[in-house]
Amino acid sequence: MFISGILLLKIEFNSNLFNQGLFYGFALTIILLNLVCYFIFDESLFAYFSTTFAALTATIFFAEGLFPLIGITNIVQTEIFQSTFLLLGIALSVLFATKYLSLKDYFPKLNHLTLPILVIATALISIAWIMGDPFIAILANTLLLGLLSIYFITGVLLFSRKNYAKFYVIASFIPLLFSVDFFVIQNFGIDFLFTEAVHLKIATLFEALLLSYAIMFRMQAVKEEGVLRQTEMRIFLKRQDVMNRAKVEEMIEDIYLENLI
Repeated sequence: MFISGILLLKIEFNSNLFNQGLFYGFALTIILLNLVCYFIFDESLFAYFSTTFAALTATIFFAEGLFPLIGITNIVQTEIFQSTFLLLGIALSVLFATKYLSLKDYFPKLNHLTLPILVIATALISIAWIMGDPFIAILANTLLLGLLSIYFITGVLLFSRKNYAKFYVIASFIPLLFSVDFFVIQNFGIDFLFTEAVHLKIATLFEALLLSYAIMFRMQAVKEEGVLRQTEMRIFLKRQDVMNRAKVEEMIEDIYLENLI
């Protein structure tokens, strides 16, 4: 009976290890695939997304307590470490969202809000390291995920204007909700969605796959918009040319009539 219990525990441990390896292997494949697409298509969004997803994957890896598997042990202040990884991941997510949604064209003053929040969150995490107080790190998490929520709202505002913004909103909603519950609400001792690491991993993978396709879709959409703008510009220049010619002909005719009179 004792031996069978040990075997069951071993099988369960190996099964969990296999599932974790499956997720991180798949995540690594998506990261490398986006890097390859960056070099093939020369589209910076692939590089931004690859680094963003890598940082978020590292955050989940640490949140699951898997660092001992790669030889990193005796980690203290795990909450502060987690907040540090989260700061890097969300900073890269904000950069990706800015480029992907072309927010400089629609919300150029959004950076006036983004930079102070990132600076304050960085300061809070630094203070948490100095004082060794994880509660300060939780406050930083709240600020960071609040910032990410602002960018989600901007995507909602662009939902009806840009088709590729719809992909961002749909892909980001569930991972953002789970992240708020996992990194903020649960740390305040409140049970809301009972989010576990496995839920966060599944949602993040879904987001990664959808946004990887969305970048390709955006490339095509931007290309079509560029062609349309060039066509409109040619039509405008032709109209201007025709109008200028008509004005010159009319002016010459007026001068001729005056001289005739």
